[in-house]
Amino acid sequence: MNSAIERLNKILALERQQGYRNKSVIGGFARLVERWHQEAAEEATSDYQRALLQQIVDHLLAYADLDEQSDRRHSVDEMQRLASLWDSPPPADFQPPETVAAAQPEPQREAVVETPSETAAEPARSAPPTPSTPLPPAPRATPAGSASLGASINRLPGIGPRNAEMLAKLGIRTVGDMLWLLPYRYDDYSHMKPIYKLDPGDEITILANLWDIKSRRLPGRNATLVTGVISDSTATIEATWFNPYITKQLRAGREYVFSGKVESYRGKLVLRNPVFEQPDQELLHTGRMVPVYPLTKGLSAKKMRSLQKRVVDEWGKRVFDYLPE
Repeated sequence: MNSAIERLNKILALERQQGYRNKSVIGGFARLVERWHQEAAEEATSDYQRALLQQIVDHLLAYADLDEQSDRRHSVDEMQRLASLWDSPPPADFQPPETVAAAQPEPQREAVVETPSETAAEPARSAPPTPSTPLPPAPRATPAGSASLGASINRLPGIGPRNAEMLAKLGIRTVGDMLWLLPYRYDDYSHMKPIYKLDPGDEITILANLWDIKSRRLPGRNATLVTGVISDSTATIEATWFNPYITKQLRAGREYVFSGKVESYRGKLVLRNPVFEQPDQELLHTGRMVPVYPLTKGLSAKKMRSLQKRVVDEWGKRVFDYLPE
């Protein structure tokens, strides 16, 4: 077994021992990819190993976004399974992505090769290229993509059995189903405003420090209210969530980007259930036009956006574009 794969197996074993906290390497799995991917790529000697490597890298990059321990356990199991196949021969039905992708434009290459040698003698042959390149249906235009788009949603890194079960309730069972789950609206969180300029009804984004955060059980109700005090250089505003896990995601004294709708409650402004991100990362849920997707119980809007972004970034290019260039 190659040394890069051996190191990965040791890291995955440690991650399992530590309870799937993404602390088995400094900086987490996303930082590990920066160096390990290059080393493993140099050791890969076949298309099959390169395909396995890409799947492992996808899991490593998606790992930090997994909220449930069961999903992280499933991801580690899958990476160990892929690593165990490293020195195995490829299955009989394995076809390298490069080979499949290259098969489609082959007829056009033959036409280009033949045309120069026969142009003078038979100009009529090379003149009408249109019949040889009709606009094909999507599956024929992207044979590699069409096969992949029909793959089970479980193939996507970061899904896991629990998320796959919830997505199935929305009719999503394949990669293609996921791509065609379109937003039913967009929330405009692209407008940055200082807190002192906020008015009830504003849908805004603010960059602010979290001064304090606390939670309390509501008497007579099976609910927990989380309250945070956030401040920029101009004023303060209270943010509220009915989600006890928010206290594990936010830390007092840190700076965040918050986006949401401003409401008035008992004479003061409140930011109800705002989404938030750290300002040093690519903004997906704040500070932009945010897509809103259909959801089901147990699947949050934030989780759905994260999953959709990975799917669109990786698989969107495989959908045939009917618009001319």
